[in-house]
Amino acid sequence: MHDYQLALVPRMVRRRIPDATIGFFLHIPFPASEVLRILPWREQVLDGMLGADLVAFQTFTYRSHFSSAVLRILGLPTQGDGIHVDGRQTRLGVFPIGVDAGPSVSSQGGPKSGPRSKGSGPMRAANGSSSVLIGSTTRRGFRGGSSRSNAF
Repeated sequence: MHDYQLALVPRMVRRRIPDATIGFFLHIPFPASEVLRILPWREQVLDGMLGADLVAFQTFTYRSHFSSAVLRILGLPTQGDGIHVDGRQTRLGVFPIGVDAGPSVSSQGGPKSGPRSKGSGPMRAANGSSSVLIGSTTRRGFRGGSSRSNAF
């Protein structure tokens, strides 16, 4: 299930650490609302993800699917680049991940470094608050779970 197993975690973290800065990045496709409506726990999945301050996807289509599902299933409209829920704004972002071959290849034609995530940069915070990154991949190879650091 890739990142879907983590979809409930942002809300769980929000309950334990209300002022935490929480980011959730889904690196796999988000289904259309018609498909998501089949899932018995669809409300819990959406509510869990909305516990984050930033919910990010690889494409605009996946973000659109999420926005549509939140509207059709939870009745919450997207306002600008976010959704107002529980007295706060959950921002929605699109951060494509790919390999930037230019800096990775030396003049001799060999790789200098591994793949980089172009999308992880905008998900960084420097406000000094507790922060949690939930997802399975970032520039430094973060794999699942949570981290209470300022590297958000």
